[in-house]
Amino acid sequence: MMSRTRLLLVTLCLALVFVTVSPAKSTCSMTTSREALAQIEAFKSVLNSWKYELPKECVFHESNDVTEPFRRNQYAHRQKKFKCDVCAQVFREQEEIDIHMITNHFEHLSSPTANVCPADYCDLLKCPSSAASFLSYSSSNICDPSEMEMRRFECRKILDSCFPVSSNTELHEVFDHLLCNHIRCDPNAYFEQDLLGTNQWNVWVILK
Repeated sequence: MMSRTRLLLVTLCLALVFVTVSPAKSTCSMTTSREALAQIEAFKSVLNSWKYELPKECVFHESNDVTEPFRRNQYAHRQKKFKCDVCAQVFREQEEIDIHMITNHFEHLSSPTANVCPADYCDLLKCPSSAASFLSYSSSNICDPSEMEMRRFECRKILDSCFPVSSNTELHEVFDHLLCNHIRCDPNAYFEQDLLGTNQWNVWVILK
């Protein structure tokens, strides 16, 4: 287990790299982004069954992801270790290889077009680590309905770029239900939209 001091250094290093890689953002949490990416990959696997590819204009397209260079240059090694694809060095912790990439292979982390931090969409994707805070806010007296409405509007703009109605009306409607409808000052809505049981991205269940 990493010490608190070392963990703090990891956090600071990761924050610094994203100031450089994406000047428009001060930080981008790698840990939370991985949660978001796990959700994205789950629904993309369903889209593959439909032979539907997300357009590059979609925020969930991998070319827009500022964390993609990290994933491209590392992979899981045997015995729960992580191997650098650039120099083949092996690490025990995910955080260690992230820092290794920053300090030793920074030139491999640049992406001229990427400007999206996946963690920014955890409220839409229902990332496990953000669920408690989202539910706490949506059920509180300080929850602002107009703020939630604006976020739903932003969510539906995302849908328009990811699932244009002209391309597939059904997918647009389904993902509106899954990604946008729960963004409101009503904690019950968060669970009402989880219509698909343990696999919320099994779109086939909704469309049957």
